[in-house]
Parts: sequence; C-alpha cells; structure tokens
Amino acid sequence: MMMKRIAGIARCVVFLVILALVLSMINGILLPKYNFFNAYWPTSPTYSQFYRMEKNSIDVLFMGSSVTMNYFSPLQIYKDFGIRSFNLGGEQQSPFLSYYWLKEALRYQKPQAVVMDVRFCFPYHSECAINTSEGLTRKAIDPMRFSYVKMELVHKLCELDNNHDEMSYYLTNLRYHDRWKMLEKSDFYQGEFMHSKMMGYTLGTDTHGEIYWTFDPKDSNAVFEGFHTLSMEYLEKMAVLCKENDIELILVSAVGNEMNDGIHNAFNAFAEKHGIMFYNFSETRIHDAIGAKFPEESILRHATPKGAIKISQFMGNLLSKRHGIKGVKDDQWEKNIPFYENVLKMHELPYIDDLESYLAMIPDDDCTVFMAVKEDASAQMPEGAKEQLKRLGLNTQWNEDMYRQPYIAVLSPDRKIEGAMGYQSYTSRFEGGRYDVQSIGYQEGNAASILINGKEYSMKSRGLNIVVYSHYQDKVIDSVNFDTHVGADAVRY
Repeated sequence: MMMKRIAGIARCVVFLVILALVLSMINGILLPKYNFFNAYWPTSPTYSQFYRMEKNSIDVLFMGSSVTMNYFSPLQIYKDFGIRSFNLGGEQQSPFLSYYWLKEALRYQKPQAVVMDVRFCFPYHSECAINTSEGLTRKAIDPMRFSYVKMELVHKLCELDNNHDEMSYYLTNLRYHDRWKMLEKSDFYQGEFMHSKMMGYTLGTDTHGEIYWTFDPKDSNAVFEGFHTLSMEYLEKMAVLCKENDIELILVSAVGNEMNDGIHNAFNAFAEKHGIMFYNFSETRIHDAIGAKFPEESILRHATPKGAIKISQFMGNLLSKRHGIKGVKDDQWEKNIPFYENVLKMHELPYIDDLESYLAMIPDDDCTVFMAVKEDASAQMPEGAKEQLKRLGLNTQWNEDMYRQPYIAVLSPDRKIEGAMGYQSYTSRFEGGRYDVQSIGYQEGNAASILINGKEYSMKSRGLNIVVYSHYQDKVIDSVNFDTHVGADAVRY
C-alpha cells in the first residue's frame, strides 16, 4: 500500500515537472522578441545581454526612456575612457520601471554610478497609472528573470492598475496565446539574436530637419507643478536606493525634453536635496560644451549616431574627471569595439554618394556585399574606386577589356567570390538564407540581379549594382547603383 502511494506521488511529481517544462517552453516561444531585424527598438537583446555580463563588472548604468538608448553608447565611452558602462534604457521606461530594473541590476552588479534621464517624469500616458503604455510595460517586465524583485514589481503594478493581470506576467502564454500565428525563426532559435554587442545602445535613425533653440535659465524663483506624481515618487525612491548602496545617482535631461525655468529649478532642487548632480543638456553652456553640430550630430530627442558619439564623449569625460570613474580594461567591452565600428560604418553607407568613399566605408566584418554589373561599369570607373576594389581583394582589371562585360562579386566575412568575362551566375546559402547573383553581358541579354531569399534587391540599372546585407541585423542595409559607364554618383530608390 505504501509503495503504491509513493509511486502515485512520484508520478504526480514527474507529471508536474514535465508540465512546468512544457509551459516554460511554450512561454519562451510565444513571448515577443524585439530584435534588430524585427523591431525599431531592439530591447530584448539588451536585457538578455545584461544577464550575461560578468558579475560586478559594470561601473556605470544608464537608465531611462528611448532617448537614453540613443544617447549613450557604452562602447564609445569605453573606447575613449575605458569606463565599463551598460545602457539599460528602454522605450517609455518610466521611473517606476527604472527603479525596479535598478533593484534587479543590483542583484548582479555593483555600479559606482547610475545616470538617469528624466524625460518620463512628465505625464505622457495619463491613462496608465505608471505613465507607460501596457505594451511597453510588458516589454520591460517580460525579460526580467523570476525573482523577489519581479514579484514585487508585478504585484505593485497590478495594485496600481487593475487593468493588468498578475498571473499573465508569470504565465505569459495567457497574454500572448495568439502569437502562434506570427512566429518567426528567432522565436525558436535565439542565438546571436539575443546578444546586444552594443551593450544596450541603439543607433538612432531619426533625421531632424527642424530648428531648435537651447535653454538659458532666467528666473530662479519659477515653479513647475506639471510632473507625473508617481514618476517623481519613484525618482525619489531611486535616489534613496542609490544612497543605500553607495551609488552616485546622476540626473540628466536630454535635449528635446520639456524644459523651462520651473522644470530646471525643480530638478536642481531635487539634486541639491539628495547631494547629486543634474546636467541639463538643453542649457546653452552645456550644449555648447558638448559641441554637437546640427543636424548631422543632432542630440535632439533621439540622437543621431554622430550625435551619440558627441554626447557619449561628453558624458564619459564627466564620469572620468568629475565623478572619478576610472577606466578598466575588460574583454567584454574590448572584443566588441571592432563590431561597433563596423555598425557605425554600415549606418553611414546609405548616405554616401560617391563610389570611392562608399567602397572605403564597407565594413570588414558582419556583412555580405553583393555586386552585379549591368551593360557596362568600366568606361568611367574612377581610379580611386579601382584601388578600393583591390583593397577589398577583388582583382579584376577595370580596363577596356571589361567594356560591356558581365561581372559579379560576393564579399562575405569568411570568403570572396569574383567572376568576370562571360555569363556570370552564382547561387549559394548563407546564414541569412539563400542568395542568387547574376550578371549577363550586353550582347547576351544585358541584365543584373541580386536575389536574397527570392526577393530582388538589385536596382538592375546600368553600371555597378551593390547590395549590403547585415548578418547582425538580419536584413539588407543598402541597395545602390553607381552608373560607372558615365560617372560614379549613387542612385537609390
């Protein structure tokens, strides 16, 4: 009898374990992933990468909303100052969410400083108790590991807003059960998709055509009463939490945040109360010290990549000289510098209009470059462009023998393929799927094609057609044509 009872209990335990594993697997598959190839703001890899960092290796944490994600580049700061930082910002990350992510971060790291942007201290979502929309609230909470911090966060959220279901934050399939209709490969195989080699930084792609003015304080007695009450309450909690853990809290206000004398005075008073620093980047004297030139280096709201370099260098200098954060050599940052530099190059490519400069900017790693000639590309091929093609390892002589001849090239991180003279066609598989590159000479049909997974990306125009595919972002970065039969200026759709 006793043995039967034990066997029954054992079967129940085994069933529950299997059920838990199955539910965990289903939760993991159905949970939305916001990666570099399917989301403008790829926050999933940011949180995933944070958990991969060596314990107590991060000296500075950046926190706040999307402006934080675009503003501060940890790899740029490390490159210039050796400071080990990580950007834990997120879309609409209100102080409520920042506070709990800081608590979670302290389970793994002992930062010397936390830099917090104050954008979401203002009411942007009055319909949501924590000042963040439900979708983006989940985007911040779902990646957090199960712990007492997550339990406290979810319980408090549901206490503040009864529109949220507490259990759905643990059994996420309750919330995302319909996602089975739109699953992608990253839902099953995450691999590199869930690594943030940029340490949480996201390149901004906004272009700012409007003119903006900096801020000069005039009235030290002005008062502002339009803050979001709960956000200010949790900003206060962050200050206390930092003080309890001997962390220096640094407040910043990005250019484009709401700003007037009353707001400026309020944050200065908050900083004085807690013995911390507040940097108002909208203030003329600070903006001028940053030295960002509009519009290429814009730091207005979502900074451009060149603007982020300027603001990161300014912040790194402050952290180093004013706040005493020392540089430390660390392979976690060191190994990603070449990748970061390549990403910056890839971002520049779609804005370059002459062939020599374009070829010089092609990254050394992470991308595959496809080339296909239609009709002719040799008559006006610039000498500088020929030298760049040789630098890339392409040996074709662009002389009269190449006039109206076909040509293809495939430059991938691990190999080079080149074909000239006569009908050219090449098909292969790579990490992103399948590609087919074709060039047909003027006399044989006069065509050029670059297919990736069956989709045509070549502009199929006269001259040299180039397509650049990023493996990290799992997408085409640029498709351009240089009509080197008559010149070398770029044409894009």
